[in-house]
Amino acid sequence: MLAKGGAVSFSSRNVIDGKITAKLGRDGRRRVSLPAVYLPTSSGAPLASLISPAGARKLGLTSRIGGLVFTNSRMPTKSEEQRASAAIGRTGAEPGFGVERGYAGSYGPGLLALLVSSAVITLGAAGIATALAATEGRPDQATLAAVGATPRMRKLLASFQAATVAGLGTAMGIVAGLLPGAAIVIVDPDMRFFVPWTTLGVTLLAVPVLAMLAALALTRSRVPLERRLA
Repeated sequence: MLAKGGAVSFSSRNVIDGKITAKLGRDGRRRVSLPAVYLPTSSGAPLASLISPAGARKLGLTSRIGGLVFTNSRMPTKSEEQRASAAIGRTGAEPGFGVERGYAGSYGPGLLALLVSSAVITLGAAGIATALAATEGRPDQATLAAVGATPRMRKLLASFQAATVAGLGTAMGIVAGLLPGAAIVIVDPDMRFFVPWTTLGVTLLAVPVLAMLAALALTRSRVPLERRLA
């Protein structure tokens, strides 16, 4: 398409009936159309659309070299990147030299603070719910102790209650977080829906396990006997 003087768009909203329309001039009153195709990308493209020099000449526009893109057989080292950047910098070219190394996630202070606060809130809510359940079930625990239940059994009961509350809360939170993201992707066809299954799976398992361990460590082995009136 570029060789024929057409255009390539990275947004499906720009291509209508196989053509792309652009506004030219300072006032934007001049409208021109070019044959175009939509090219989906796995991630956001740096440009909305792309035309070739032949397409620019067809529209009466002039073109100039704004940058060059090179492919390499291997990923350059940091020292090689620095030497290349210094060599290009000496020519006065801007914006300089860069290597696309793909996405590299970083855990900054803000993300770590959000992670810690979320974990504290989740475990705290599970602890409060478990404590309330233990308080309401104290007569039942006294009955279990009267019929010979060991302190270990009572601690296990509290730990399973904590794991259930934390597991249900985590699962509901994951679903509540996925639904808005899916809705946004459905509205915008240019976006891709990506679910970090590994992270979500670890979260779904780790939070209930931590709640269970906390309940085992904090639950009292002995409970006061309750007197029941006949």
